[in-house]
Amino acid sequence: MEEMIRTVFKDVLRRRAAEAVPVMPYGEAMGALRSDKPDLRVKLELTDITDCVRDVDFKVFSAAAALPDGRVAALRVPHGGEMPRSEIDAMTEFVKIYGAKGSPTSRSTTGRRPRRPAEPIVKTCTTRRWPRS
Repeated sequence: MEEMIRTVFKDVLRRRAAEAVPVMPYGEAMGALRSDKPDLRVKLELTDITDCVRDVDFKVFSAAAALPDGRVAALRVPHGGEMPRSEIDAMTEFVKIYGAKGSPTSRSTTGRRPRRPAEPIVKTCTTRRWPRS
């Protein structure tokens, strides 16, 4: 397949294609990007936090984590704190087509700890358990 693409680039487009085409294993693509044909220009990846939320008091997370095939994932959106509520609500509706039951949101201040938790998720989940990204 790669050789065919190189030939098309060379003969049709009169351009040289990259020597090596990046390959991502299927499991990695589905686990982190939830797509078998991810657009790698978009730098948004899911981080599996199922183990981190299995025992929290926030039932939305712990109930999903307790299911045999349950999964809880976090999506870090750079500058997401600046998104209007309407855009967040639209994103919540969008993820439902992929089987998500909802999309709880929380805002984080990089480098500074908020004086008091502003959101239910922050109140019920401890930050020391979250994986580093």
